[in-house]
Amino acid sequence: MFSKTKSTLFASIILATFLAFFAVPFAQPAHAQFDACEVYEEADYYMEICEYDDGYYYEYYEDDEGWYEYEEDDMGNVIYEDGGYWDDADYDYEDDYSDADFDDENFYDEEDNSAPEDNYDDSDLANNSLGKTEATPGAQPWMVGQVDSSEPNAFYGHGCGGALITPEWILTAAHCLEGYSASEVDYVIGRHVLSSNEGERIPAAQIILHPGYAQTDGDDHDIALVKLSRPATAGTPIGLVTPATTHLDEAGVIARVTGWGQMGENDERYPDALFGVSLPIVAQGTCEAQLGADRIQETEICAGVPEGGKDSCYGDSGGPLTVPNGEGTGEVLAGVVSWGDECGAPNSSGVYTRVTEYIDWINQTMG
Repeated sequence: MFSKTKSTLFASIILATFLAFFAVPFAQPAHAQFDACEVYEEADYYMEICEYDDGYYYEYYEDDEGWYEYEEDDMGNVIYEDGGYWDDADYDYEDDYSDADFDDENFYDEEDNSAPEDNYDDSDLANNSLGKTEATPGAQPWMVGQVDSSEPNAFYGHGCGGALITPEWILTAAHCLEGYSASEVDYVIGRHVLSSNEGERIPAAQIILHPGYAQTDGDDHDIALVKLSRPATAGTPIGLVTPATTHLDEAGVIARVTGWGQMGENDERYPDALFGVSLPIVAQGTCEAQLGADRIQETEICAGVPEGGKDSCYGDSGGPLTVPNGEGTGEVLAGVVSWGDECGAPNSSGVYTRVTEYIDWINQTMG
């Protein structure tokens, strides 16, 4: 089971799989997504070294011949070590990159601080296993991106998504913010391309996790509110599905999820532009049969297709699952991206925090 949080460790397209992340419960990402990493990019190599607050150590190195990845736990034990050559048939992801990428002298060049998306074509992004397509700019004006406050480029600092529900408040997933102070988090609002200067970037002033989240093993109440340091002017807040309008998120309704998350379970490309996918709400009983009745709560809502291939993924956590408002005039927020067993797998729906279950808490918290 995994969370759909993007670690800044994964911010570069060229990072190989961080296997330890996928082996832990969804609410316990291997490391905090905003821990600082030292990145060294030269004309002929890339290197990233991370020393985490929890005592873990991670190192990644690559050049035009191949790559090497290494990790120690908090006791100094080697828990993962691997490497290979780009033309090694055993390297699972070599097909994600073309040889031209590594012949490009600008592939490793960070001088313009551009996003890694610049190193592959939009057609590459359109070819993904989750049915994601680039969103229409401005069509989701409530969409926000959670960013490491110490990283000037929002693409590299991106960790999660969120939804603007009033000019001052953002609704997101609790696991995106667990262990962080408001000073460590900014939000980009009214932005389609993360690495651009569109819209505005506003620091968080207050983080409020649902009180029930800390009292469980992370499976329940994966929802949080963030108060901004000033009201947003670039975005437009989205309304919420309420207990009086639960027909809007019934099984079979076609919902929409958007984010800057990974392109597939084994496709570690992250888009610079906002992407999204439309997928149906799944009946509670069906979701329980897929993932286990003891794992799906009434406070959660599921979405996906039986054959797989339509889903959110790592980096989409906290983002909005929206449904038509029933009046033909827009969308309302039905869910918050939370967790899943595998991105886009058959008979394995994505799980979202059900907004209707938290209306009272949201209103009381915002005052």
